[in-house]
Amino acid sequence: MSQMVALVANVLQAPGLLLNAYCASNFRKRMRDINGRFFMPYFIAFVQSTIDCIIGLTHILCNISYFLHTPNTATAGIVCILMSGGLIDMALGMRSLVNLGVAVFNYIRLLYPFTSSPLQFKTLIIVSATSIVSTASIAAIEDFVELKHKATNESCAVQSSEDRTGHMLLMLGRLMTLFAFVYLYLLPALGTVYLYKQTIGSLSRDIADMDSSYDEEGSGTDSSDVLRLVLLELEKTMILDGLAMIVFFGNVFVISFIQRFCYAALDVEMRRGSVGPQLRRLFASTYCTFYIIVSLILRRVYRAPAEDLLKLLNYKPKNKAKKFSVE
Repeated sequence: MSQMVALVANVLQAPGLLLNAYCASNFRKRMRDINGRFFMPYFIAFVQSTIDCIIGLTHILCNISYFLHTPNTATAGIVCILMSGGLIDMALGMRSLVNLGVAVFNYIRLLYPFTSSPLQFKTLIIVSATSIVSTASIAAIEDFVELKHKATNESCAVQSSEDRTGHMLLMLGRLMTLFAFVYLYLLPALGTVYLYKQTIGSLSRDIADMDSSYDEEGSGTDSSDVLRLVLLELEKTMILDGLAMIVFFGNVFVISFIQRFCYAALDVEMRRGSVGPQLRRLFASTYCTFYIIVSLILRRVYRAPAEDLLKLLNYKPKNKAKKFSVE
């Protein structure tokens, strides 16, 4: 079963990695305007596509663990991290925190447009990136702390609680597991959906107020039409950054949570090709591929790379009136 899951995960991961690499390269060229300033929608899409590429690369690294042997303690710890899928959890943690940051940005930009930050843009990016990477790295460090390699059968087992050192490492690993589940999945997922619901609800009320104020004239306003477009894009973003994240990341982090807590209680060893890590890679790969394909088809910010991709593939619509659009 694990081999079938691994095969499906690899098949799903390949197109997602290629499309995300293409979009990241495309957005990198477009995210600065003629004055050299960042165009935020393209910059956000660039960051998300880049992290999805990292998820795909960690997937490849995890597959490499099948061919690694562990002659010494240092490489044994690295192999255990690869086998357990801790790097996948770390990359997904970065993605969930970025999704939450984008939700906060949209919430402030649309509901409190006159709010300004005392930090410069580059400083804010550096501080945010450092915080995200350091927080998400807990997901990989916990495997290094909690797991120990057994050279006799090329497996990784949870630290024994019989001796004092093993017990302390086991407890530290479990605290990190709880931290990762709460701060890398639960809070970002719920916070992202909550912020988008608040933003969408506020914009919907503004549109209703604009429409009601112009009922006597029998026509709407340009402002309400713009808000409707913004509202539609926010709904798409909430589905992809919020609801889809809850579904796909939820499976990954729940499996990871159960895996780390139950392996110690049941004295189960994690061998090469265990089903748990393979399932986590499957859900991670599915999210990245699903996200980029749906975005290229439906989201306005992805229109430019989508059209460039069609030109690259030499696609010419037969009916120009039905030109490809991602509105």
